[in-house]
Amino acid sequence: MTQPPVTITCTVNQSPVECGTFSSPGATAYGGVSGIGTADGVFVNFTAEVWTTSLIQQASALISVDFLASTDGPQRQGLATFSIYTDGDHGAGAGTGATGSIEGLGSNPLIGTQGITLHGTNVAFELGVPFEVQASVLANSFFRDSGAGGIAQMKLQLFELDGTPVAITAVAVPEPDTHALITVGLIGLIALWKFRAKAISDADAAQIAA
Repeated sequence: MTQPPVTITCTVNQSPVECGTFSSPGATAYGGVSGIGTADGVFVNFTAEVWTTSLIQQASALISVDFLASTDGPQRQGLATFSIYTDGDHGAGAGTGATGSIEGLGSNPLIGTQGITLHGTNVAFELGVPFEVQASVLANSFFRDSGAGGIAQMKLQLFELDGTPVAITAVAVPEPDTHALITVGLIGLIALWKFRAKAISDADAAQIAA
């Protein structure tokens, strides 16, 4: 079934904005979705990076996207070739989180700082029906002279059973309550990192006092 396309927007620090590059003191983030409306495949690329200094002692960046995609035509069996990659790194008193998911193909949350790729070639996939695409990246630093960075990248190309490429369009944006579920787990890490950073700072102060 053919559905009218919609404009994809990103969410930065829980506020909807046009996708692109965003900067604030000690933080930068990027979100991009390309290939929508073409048969070349869709590429989702999201990154977040933070750093702290003697002047910037706390920084955070959270960027995400959530949309429903589909293909023209009736509901039918097709094929998908895809990859979902997440990675990140952080220093003391900092942390990073990333996740990417394509409904019907899988999700790939970052575990620790070990980069992981979930992928498949010519996997059975239902065409002509909406499916959800999500990506989120969070980076936080609450300790001076530290930093963190994360990345989520996804590539998806759909085909008819005879191998003909099929265009992917964005057809809807989920309700705000649904979208909030993407980031709630990552946001929950902020409190943990704040606690850990304070514990490190208190331990350093106690050592100096001793």
